[in-house]
Amino acid sequence: MARSLIYTYNPTAGAVAAGGVVPMGGTGAIVRRYGGCVNAGQNGITLSGEGYYTVSPVVTAVAAAAGSISATLYQDGTPVPGAVVTDTATAGGTVTLAVPPSAVRVRCSCAQSVLTVVLSAAATASTISALVTKE
Repeated sequence: MARSLIYTYNPTAGAVAAGGVVPMGGTGAIVRRYGGCVNAGQNGITLSGEGYYTVSPVVTAVAAAAGSISATLYQDGTPVPGAVVTDTATAGGTVTLAVPPSAVRVRCSCAQSVLTVVLSAAATASTISALVTKE
């Protein structure tokens, strides 16, 4: 049975460089959390319990320049396959990037795993939210 473990929402994420991590906002951004195997840090979500998780991040950003902008979910510094969304923005235009719900696995040999969201282009992230569910 799936259970929602954490929902975070940071309404003041701030400036992000191209290839930079969107700030999650730390523990102050936690809206709801169950259990001790998941926590929000300043730049990501830490999973400490082995198993399978579904992660659904959404970023709203104002693009610094016109062109394509992507949001990609990373696990321990590696892109999660299929966990990317791309949109075309105008300079100063707002885009909402909803990364498709993505499955990640924390192996029993791993003490913890860190999830981050990376933007492909410079932008000001106005909000980021993420829902993590343990399967």
